[in-house]
Amino acid sequence: MVFIWKRFDPEIHHRQSYRLKGWDYTKPGLYFITLNSKGSIHLFGEIIDGNMICNNFGLILYDEWLKTPMIRPSVFLDEFIVMPDHFHGIIGIKKISGASLVGATGPVAPTTVPTIVTPTTITPTVTPTSSVWQRGFYDKIIWNAKHLENVRNYIRNNPGKWDCKK
Repeated sequence: MVFIWKRFDPEIHHRQSYRLKGWDYTKPGLYFITLNSKGSIHLFGEIIDGNMICNNFGLILYDEWLKTPMIRPSVFLDEFIVMPDHFHGIIGIKKISGASLVGATGPVAPTTVPTIVTPTTITPTVTPTSSVWQRGFYDKIIWNAKHLENVRNYIRNNPGKWDCKK
């Protein structure tokens, strides 16, 4: 069998967005996000007896994630977990009154889920030019308290279910 690879052509390849049409992703709220390592390679550590044990890359990812609210004051973090080949987290966007931030030289751009989760913002790199993340990420709007608790439980229980799926 021969595979012929073609470059992405928007006229031929139509990517469908799973995002909610008409939703303002700068709107205050909670979002469940998932990033996967490129090629699903186990870069961040391993699961031992149902517990995630981070390696150096996993610790870098963990530390960089914790810096997110310092870099973006309109963001807060909720439950999250580094897994061997992916990352799950709940982020919140809060409304900031006033448009000025310390050190800002002009208007502050609104915070959006894609600007928070841009893989280059939380990327431990294998080499200076190679990202560890697969293209894109998954995000889901958290609609209510029940949904939030379900997502938190999913994140907390993820390492314990790892042996079942790998």
